[in-house]
Amino acid sequence: MRIVSDAPETALGLPEIQLGLFPGGGGTQRLPRLIGIANALDLILTGKKVRGRKAVKLGLADELVPAPLLLDVARLRARQAVQGELKPSATGLARLRDLAAGMTDPSHLQQLALEENPVGQRILFKKARDAAIARTRGNYPAAEKAIEVVRIGIQEGARRATPPRPIASGR
Repeated sequence: MRIVSDAPETALGLPEIQLGLFPGGGGTQRLPRLIGIANALDLILTGKKVRGRKAVKLGLADELVPAPLLLDVARLRARQAVQGELKPSATGLARLRDLAAGMTDPSHLQQLALEENPVGQRILFKKARDAAIARTRGNYPAAEKAIEVVRIGIQEGARRATPPRPIASGR
């Protein structure tokens, strides 16, 4: 259970790429499985931060609560989890399938089409690579490396996606 507050200063994201660094802490492997490949690449490659409401919409968080209640709600959810009263929320592709099952929103269906099959994934990763190269003019290889690590993690498994060492900002 991931809980966020509605406070204006609440912001979630992976800002490392803005410094020319590779996102750390396993974010390139966990985030795509949590919120889908396209949304994860957007956050990873831009360093964008999302507010609480958007985090819930993306699936990055499960619940949005008023800031003064955050700690109390977190404690309550922890007790419920320990007692087996909480059902884990669907994440990543499972979440997208659930959304698409009850909806005909073209953006959700498009995301499923791109993320569920090898051809769609190839298109998705090529577009991400082209956009990264256009944005960075090839001067920040961390973006291209991040795309490659996400691709390997999705297609071959997270263990195969261990980032090459060292990753530097120059070539």
